Amino acid sequence: MKTAIRIFGGIIVLVIALGAAGVAIILSTSPEEIRDFLAAQVKEATGRDLVIKGKLDLEISLVPSLVMNDVTFSKTKWASAPHMLSLKKLEAGLELMPLLQGEIQLTQIVLIEPNIQLETNAEGIGSGLKSLFGGK
Repeated sequence: MKTAIRIFGGIIVLVIALGAAGVAIILSTSPEEIRDFLAAQVKEATGRDLVIKGKLDLEISLVPSLVMNDVTFSKTKWASAPHMLSLKKLEAGLELMPLLQGEIQLTQIVLIEPNIQLETNAEGIGSGLKSLFGGK
């Protein structure tokens, strides 16, 4: 019985230590680094620009979240709207354990005051995300 209690106690200490280490790593990352990382990842995946003009916060909890203010996603070259997407605020919930391992897994995405401009050109190609990945 004492062995089981020691093992259980060791597991609890390990979980607390991992959580503290993860929080320390996350807190040591500046909002500018997160902003640059996100913009680069979106550019690489879509060829379009993600611009976060407002404040960017990482809220630490058992379910961490990333909060971005004044966000825009660029349009396709031929579209007439200034942006395909603009948001007053974007909130993204993150899974904690994958985040501690350097992976990003979202639990939810909340769009506050979205303005989405979808267009179709003369060839029938849409300006939305589907067109970025070979669809119409």
